[in-house]
Amino acid sequence: MSKKVWMSLFVIMLAISVVLTGCGSKETPKQAMEEATTTAAAMTSADFNMKMTLNLEFPEAAVKADPSLNMAANLMKNMELTAKGVYQADPMQTEMTLEAHIKGDMQTTITVPMVMTADKIYIKVPKTPFLPLPEDVTSKYLVMDMNELNKNSDVKVDIKSLDMKKQQEFSQDAMKIFTANFDEKTYFVDVDKKDAGIPDTADAKQVVKFQITNETLEPALMAIIEKVAPQILDLVGSDKYKDMFQIDPAELEKAKKEVAATDTEQAKKDIAEIKKALNINEMNIITAINKDNYPTYQAINANLDIKDEKSGNFKVGTKITNEYTNINQKANFKIGIPAETLTMEEFNKKMQGSGLQ
Repeated sequence: MSKKVWMSLFVIMLAISVVLTGCGSKETPKQAMEEATTTAAAMTSADFNMKMTLNLEFPEAAVKADPSLNMAANLMKNMELTAKGVYQADPMQTEMTLEAHIKGDMQTTITVPMVMTADKIYIKVPKTPFLPLPEDVTSKYLVMDMNELNKNSDVKVDIKSLDMKKQQEFSQDAMKIFTANFDEKTYFVDVDKKDAGIPDTADAKQVVKFQITNETLEPALMAIIEKVAPQILDLVGSDKYKDMFQIDPAELEKAKKEVAATDTEQAKKDIAEIKKALNINEMNIITAINKDNYPTYQAINANLDIKDEKSGNFKVGTKITNEYTNINQKANFKIGIPAETLTMEEFNKKMQGSGLQ
């Protein structure tokens, strides 16, 4: 057999081995999260299902000392917020149904469907026992035209700040800054899907956990103070995002100077005081990534004990999850652009007529 044939076979075998190796390999946890963050910015459409639970427990002594805390404690114990909907980048349209599930003595559910386009927001006026409203109000959507509001109001709303695509890009750029400044071996770890607590519906090639513990709290906070915060401020003031945030340049420069002037030794002393009062039972971000490197599910978990010498111990627990499905497929809008609407002026007239305003 000639040398050319042997060489050709060798090249073919080498190519096959490279392909097979690539198919079977996983990126390091930090690389996987960084790439998923980049890929997410290119998401053109998706169904999403977000959920947040909050559990805030006040010490008994604090509630007795301030009875007004009792109502807050009941409202914030096992509170649940959900947002389920569809996002499309071009033309920009997002629809979602927000639900607030309030438990305890005042158990109720408040549902608010809403639709956002490039220049309008439609919000269905909710039916709530706290504020009974006329049926001809709660059966319609309140429509807010940002262009009209800007013409007729002293308070200007920058439409760019409502651009969901822009907000998404900022979130991804901010996350890149965050992950880039944390050591992989200390904070990132691969997790088996069955042990990660993610739903069976989540498409996951790889599951990554970013976590902060009591032992890593100090270096994590120092990384945020010294590296993350300055870069986030630069990002906010960049040409790409300054119009979105509408922050006074002078105030932004003042914030940058204050961060730059942070005394490292004093910061470490302050963190030492925080560590005395704070116990981290759980603090992590879990991200499921599919074969196309899109994040299909993300969970933020926090379970903290906060010591207070005067009042006792506070408990703070929260879990925020977001699952993406139907990524980059045709957006399946269920609400559409509402036809039954009320302008702000019409809404105010109806409220005045009902005696509620």
